[in-house]
Amino acid sequence: MTPLKYRLITILLLMTSTYAYSEFTATHVFILKNNEIHMVNLVETTSTSFIVETSSGDTLNVSFEDIDEIKKISEKDSISDSISVKESIKPPVTSRTKTHETDKISPTYPKTDRDEFVESNLLTDEVLDQRVKYMKIALGFVLPAAPEEFTDYWKTGYNFSVELSSRITRSTLFGAEICYSAFALDASKLERELMRELDTNIPIIISGGTAKILTAMFMFKSGIKDLKTPSLYFNAGFGYFRLSYYDVTLSANSQSEIVSFSNEDAFTIFPGIGFSIPLNESNQPLVIELGYILGFTEGDVTNYFPIRLGFMFDLK
Repeated sequence: MTPLKYRLITILLLMTSTYAYSEFTATHVFILKNNEIHMVNLVETTSTSFIVETSSGDTLNVSFEDIDEIKKISEKDSISDSISVKESIKPPVTSRTKTHETDKISPTYPKTDRDEFVESNLLTDEVLDQRVKYMKIALGFVLPAAPEEFTDYWKTGYNFSVELSSRITRSTLFGAEICYSAFALDASKLERELMRELDTNIPIIISGGTAKILTAMFMFKSGIKDLKTPSLYFNAGFGYFRLSYYDVTLSANSQSEIVSFSNEDAFTIFPGIGFSIPLNESNQPLVIELGYILGFTEGDVTNYFPIRLGFMFDLK
């Protein structure tokens, strides 16, 4: 059957949702069987078959299983998408029938490669209407990566993140994340280096100086089809980056001085990967994420590696 014939023939598929409409006002029915179109007269319908009369006057009982597709043409319209149901005759309700006479029947056409792609990747209207929201809560470590001063004088820190997202395709989530990271100043290392540079034995004591980074990003996750299946997924984010510090208190020879650092606001991006590991049959999988955050601060880009462990929750 050519695509043109499919385009010209509006069909009533013999599916569960269509069998309640077994009484038609039209008397001519086109039956598509074995890729050939046969015009017959509709005599009667039952819950399992059509009783039709051929052009030679023979009466045939055509079961639903033997028919590939069916199309009704009224005497006035060459192609009709509407079907009338008479109140006086109604077929019995079976597993193949529907009792709602106002239901609409939509024409269908053969699936193309594009249709298969859309069905496998995009959400159906029904799923979109019930779009699921997710929350991810994670804790982890952060490793300074750049610039050199950041890696030399600040230790591996910790971070905490909260993310809310919703599904935009069958395997892609889009949402927003807020993440707080803190890196303690390596005071003992800095004290030793200052004493060596000054060539002195006078004790130098340093306190404070913790670096704090707050990010607020839009996030994409690709590869998570559901929370009950192990998944390898990819993260991509972009947004706001704020770097700030606690003041440093420097003490030596019974004197103290407070050193302040300026805060910086910048743009940030976040590529990364993650693993979703289901726990039992719950919708709360364990997630492990590895990433690389780049904060485009003035002068040198501030980079670090977040390693997170947390849980994702289905909020429906």
